[in-house]
Amino acid sequence: MKIVLTGAGGQLGQQWQQWAASQAGVTLWAYSSAQLDITKPETFDEILGRHEVPDVWVNCAAYTKVDDAETQPERAMLVNGEAPGWIAQWCVEHACRLVHYSTDYVFSGSPEDQATYPEGYPEEAPTNPANTYGQSKLAGELAIQSTGILASSTSLLLRVAWLCSPHGQNFVTTMARLATQRPELRVVDDQTGAPAFCDDVVTQTLALLHAQASGIIHLGSAGQGTWADVADAVFEQARTRGHAHPDLKLHRIPTSDYPTPAARPHFSKLSTEKFSSLTGHYPPDWRDSLSRCLADPTLWSTINS
Repeated sequence: MKIVLTGAGGQLGQQWQQWAASQAGVTLWAYSSAQLDITKPETFDEILGRHEVPDVWVNCAAYTKVDDAETQPERAMLVNGEAPGWIAQWCVEHACRLVHYSTDYVFSGSPEDQATYPEGYPEEAPTNPANTYGQSKLAGELAIQSTGILASSTSLLLRVAWLCSPHGQNFVTTMARLATQRPELRVVDDQTGAPAFCDDVVTQTLALLHAQASGIIHLGSAGQGTWADVADAVFEQARTRGHAHPDLKLHRIPTSDYPTPAARPHFSKLSTEKFSSLTGHYPPDWRDSLSRCLADPTLWSTINS
């Protein structure tokens, strides 16, 4: 399999590279945003023409600064809203499959939606983003669909929520770092979802590629919890591993006590029922994946260095 990867510097891009390094018969051309700017489609042929046409273009590049998007909507819309359509069009013209990652933020995340979809949003649930970031990601989904690639090839538009890994800056690594430094932490306890771990996301994506699946599909972990629940699980393992501050205590707070420029969804759980029906695979519970993430020695060595 020949794969082009964009957004190679992010945590999901790093996970793809880690997977590819251990695979015989896989060629991965990985591009950081500096090496291939997805907002400049006029450069695609020149850059990608330096090697064979890929079988799959995996796009992990995105504008992910949720709060900054409120004051930089044009940049968010360019990267998240327009560029995915240009990538999809290139894939159509070169008979290349596309894998593009989107987000739970395309939904409203309202308490009413939680009552309607208590086990998680299905793929066909109505979209209604509550902030600029979500609006830009939804625009990207629509741009991809407008090229016809999801209907004409086995290409994938994959939504994930609460993405975490042992690498980079994410909720799990942040909580692990703060657990070593602070005696008390206040964490929101009225936003519900389930963290998706990058190694699981790559594994699930590959299962869909091998199954020749196509369309919009949700990935992630089984189970649900709040941000405070995830933090509590991180703190518990930090204590077990001898990394926690001796007086570490968690304070569960409402969203109203932690205001942010961009509205955050009350409910972020994505149903993975469609994924399981297509592949026969069932995602692990988020607590099991969290344990595996926190068992990575590089996470703690980076924090303690």
